Amino acid sequence: MDKKGFLLLILFLAVVLRIWGLDYGLPEMLHADEPIVVNKALSYGMGDLNPHWFLLPPLTSYVLFFIYGISFLVGKLIGIVHSAEEFRTIFLANPTNFYLIGRFFLGVIPSVFSVWILYKLSKEASGSNNVGLGASFFLAVNFLFVRDSHYIYADMPRISMMLVSLYYIIKILKDCRLKNYILAGVFLGIAVAFKYNSALLVVPFAVSHFVSSERKGIVSADDKKLLYSFLVVFGVYVLLNPFSIIDFKTFLAGFADQSSQMGSQEWFHHLFYSLLNGFSMPLLICSFFGIIAALTERKKFFLVLFFYIVTEYMVLIFFSQPHARYVLPLIPVLCYFAAYLLHKVSRVVPHVRTRKFWYAVICFIISISTFAKTAYSNYIFVAGDTRLDAKAWINVNIAKSSKIALDHTFFGPKLMPDSGQLEEKIKIVEKENLPESKKIRIKALKTLVDEKGGYKLFFLKDKPSGENEFLFARPQIPFDYNFLIDEEIEYVVVTKSVLKREHDEFFEQLESNSELIAEFNPYKDKTRKYSLNSQVLTGGPFLDNEVFLRDKTGYTIQVFKLIKRKIKRRR
Repeated sequence: MDKKGFLLLILFLAVVLRIWGLDYGLPEMLHADEPIVVNKALSYGMGDLNPHWFLLPPLTSYVLFFIYGISFLVGKLIGIVHSAEEFRTIFLANPTNFYLIGRFFLGVIPSVFSVWILYKLSKEASGSNNVGLGASFFLAVNFLFVRDSHYIYADMPRISMMLVSLYYIIKILKDCRLKNYILAGVFLGIAVAFKYNSALLVVPFAVSHFVSSERKGIVSADDKKLLYSFLVVFGVYVLLNPFSIIDFKTFLAGFADQSSQMGSQEWFHHLFYSLLNGFSMPLLICSFFGIIAALTERKKFFLVLFFYIVTEYMVLIFFSQPHARYVLPLIPVLCYFAAYLLHKVSRVVPHVRTRKFWYAVICFIISISTFAKTAYSNYIFVAGDTRLDAKAWINVNIAKSSKIALDHTFFGPKLMPDSGQLEEKIKIVEKENLPESKKIRIKALKTLVDEKGGYKLFFLKDKPSGENEFLFARPQIPFDYNFLIDEEIEYVVVTKSVLKREHDEFFEQLESNSELIAEFNPYKDKTRKYSLNSQVLTGGPFLDNEVFLRDKTGYTIQVFKLIKRKIKRRR
């Protein structure tokens, strides 16, 4: 098989791994960030393209709005949908197709494109087709990259654009034409429009410029090319996110809010937690020695990629969050260095054909652990989730309009509030002057609830408050058993995520004075109740042992029926 055949096979494998399990959790929304993007995209249909929310640049939701707009027009053309209101009702009744479309266009396509562009980038940097194939194969099967390709979020489009920009940044080392500067700037601008911290790419961009083979002296007439490219970055960003300038005050507040959520992490947290579990130990070791081997050759290509890694990792230490997805931009370049090392090792084999064979074999062996984890992760995506099981059981076994308290707004079952609570939410929207789109959405939900019924839902909170909370995380009540009895709460749904001690007394009272009527456990060993991962999960499981110990996603969920009696408080 020639190089094109191998590349097509790798791309086919990448597509299969990303489509397998793409319907994870649907029709429920089991990823914490997906509904933010989807609901924002649909809200633009009201005619206001100002996102009024800038924690994440709005380009992701703009792209999704465009895709939904095309879907609406096609549906109207073939007679499936007749009006925008009907389109919205279809979404509220069953959002499955909307999420599948979003996951395909914002997850699968840019992720597979990243596999292809990494092949091009690696080949350009090393001059070796084998290194390109090895790097693209490692990215195609990488657990963290595949897992997060199943979600609607900015990460995959952003990384794909960063890799294209990095490709042209590498080309600048050989060819200082303005064209390469401008193209690098255009794609970097798009990447920043997807996610602000893509701007870190300016560091390897500047390194590439200053070590360029055509550069002469400390100050050069070519420096204006770098200036032009940075102006292009800013121009493209503003073109794609104009309201960050038009509504600058709101943008500044959102950007400051996002920055306030970032902080310093332990020096090796993202190495031993995020990369070790998301990239795999064999590949991480290979990439480490690949970096060392590359730097000893003192080639400018390697210097640029090295600065890329150092910049990204230093920001992870001083200005990030502990979640694993923050290392996603590092993974493609680490794949390159791992492939580069194995290519160097394979050159000890004298015959070219034999060398290529053993290179392919070594690449496959090194990738077995991450490939197996990727495949099993997809398997449990398909197998189901405890939140879906709990909701289905509650809808069948607990009467509508019953009062139910939940200890978690996200990791518990996604139950529907009854008509009365939805009416209260409409009043909150009016009182707090929230976007009109929220009111329209709640009214449409109320129409569905009037037909099927809902529950009176309450959310347990340390310090109950109606302020600065999501509409569907209200009303809040305290962790107080007697309060539940006074309010005639009938059922409590408990999510056992990570073992914590702050509400021990409440849960002891609950277990002693109520009946456990149902439990939904995601582990093969049903005696296991809690996750081994101290980080809460926005999507599927992450740690190696967390993935392989499970037979489905989600946390352990228990449903208690309260006994109508008060208990004496401890002194």
